[in-house]
Formats: sequence, C-alpha cells, structure tokens
Amino acid sequence: MGTRIPEEWRVPIAFAVLWVVPLVVADSLLLLTHGRVALVAVAFSILLALAGTQALLRRSHVAWWLLVVLFVGGVAEWVYHVVSHGLGVQWTLWGVLTFVNFALLVSAPMRRFVRFRGRLAPGPR
Repeated sequence: MGTRIPEEWRVPIAFAVLWVVPLVVADSLLLLTHGRVALVAVAFSILLALAGTQALLRRSHVAWWLLVVLFVGGVAEWVYHVVSHGLGVQWTLWGVLTFVNFALLVSAPMRRFVRFRGRLAPGPR
C-alpha cells in the first residue's frame, strides 16, 4: 500500500509537476540542439522554476502573485504567437500546459493552500 497525498497538497503538487517537468524537458532539448550557448538560459529558467515552486509550496503569498503575473504573461505570449504565426503542435501543447497551470494556480484549492483571506479566499461550502 502506498502513501496517500493529503487533499490539501494535491493541487500544489500537480501544479509543481506540470510546471517543472515540461520546463526541464524543453530546456534539455534546447541544450541538446544549441549546445553550451544555451547553458546559462537553461540553468536560469530551471532555477527560477524550482525557486518559485519551492516558495509556493511554503505558502508564500508573494510567490503566488509573482507566479500569477508570470503565467498571465505566458498566456499573453502564447496568444500573440498564435495570432501572428499560427498554431503548431508544439505551441498547442505548450498553450494547453500554460492554461492548465494557470487554472491550477488561481483555483480555489490553491488559494486555500496559500491561505488567502478576504476577497481572494474561496467562498464557504
């Protein structure tokens, strides 16, 4: 029998996995195709993702707001790319992952996890 993940942690862990794993895969492919030229960019993006995820899992309000701004920018960039260049398979997958991550980030369980009070807090059940 395996250990069950507490209900409170399911959405944050899903967010972390769906954000960090595709980023590491994409950065690995970038590193393989561009070699050492892309090493600093790859290291920085992985470090940023891990630091943001770690801060969010420590229930930081500031990390949550910064990630919301980051993902709003990601959605805006995706929409701009689709409008100007069309929609390819890679951009479709990236857009779906971005929208899913953004939805997880602003969902009621995630806001409860970060323990927001007031207007951002989910309503009573």
